[in-house]
Amino acid sequence: ISLAYNASMIACERVGAWEGALRLFSVMAKNRMEFDTTAFSTLIRALDKGEEWRKALQFFTMSVQRRVKLAAITLNATLGAFKTGGEWKNAMCFVSMMARSRIESDSIAFRTAISAMAESSEWVKALEYLSLTALRNLELDVIVINSAISACEAGCAWEEALRLLSDMSESKVESDTITFNTTISACEKGGEWTSALQLLNMMSLGKAEPNAITCSAAISACEKGSEWEKALGVFEVMVQSEVESNTITCNASISACEKSGEWEKSWYLFRLFSQDKVEASTISFNATISAFEKGGEWE
Repeated sequence: ISLAYNASMIACERVGAWEGALRLFSVMAKNRMEFDTTAFSTLIRALDKGEEWRKALQFFTMSVQRRVKLAAITLNATLGAFKTGGEWKNAMCFVSMMARSRIESDSIAFRTAISAMAESSEWVKALEYLSLTALRNLELDVIVINSAISACEAGCAWEEALRLLSDMSESKVESDTITFNTTISACEKGGEWTSALQLLNMMSLGKAEPNAITCSAAISACEKGSEWEKALGVFEVMVQSEVESNTITCNASISACEKSGEWEKSWYLFRLFSQDKVEASTISFNATISAFEKGGEWE
């Protein structure tokens, strides 16, 4: 009989009917039927799909109390539900509960937890969990480290982001475009235009290729540092590398020239972006007008 209920719950889980799976589980409980790994795993996955993370945690606790061993894929799905709901604290509690219950956590579990913390700008906690992966001899990959760097970027911890990027070579983990984009963005937020440009140069020596996001972040860093010549230098690299410009690139480049009173350069860039059919925003218009004003070109 249990097999029949399990099969019905699996059918509910596949179509996203978590309420149906929960009803079947409740019937099994009323009839005092034995719950196995399949029953708990299927119900928790169904609840995860329905973003019912509170209920998922409730039944996970029940499975631990009954000493039912759950598959890693089920545990990772539960962590994913916490991440989707922005519940990084519950993600941390869940990983801690897994440790107390002596349930083995894999790289995916830590990756999901770190990613949840990144989205909540909890970079200190993200780094703590990154250290735990090393202590547990879990495989560190570029996705896990990128998530940690993203947490540092969100928390304006540019020095930690740079450290993580530097540590990747020692860990023999190859950085990618996302790694550099996030680290350059962290430097941009910290006003570290020199570091941003150094990272951009590093990309030309490796396999990671810069894209519009990379260059826009580097140009923005130069713009914040009032380094309009450096900003134009990055823009020239974009043109030479045939990297397509976007509105952010347009805004940052024009603003960099405007801050330094370079109205001719601002006007030149505005027209150039218009020719390339890059959609100008209010920021682009305002920066160009402001450049004219600073240069006394009001007519």
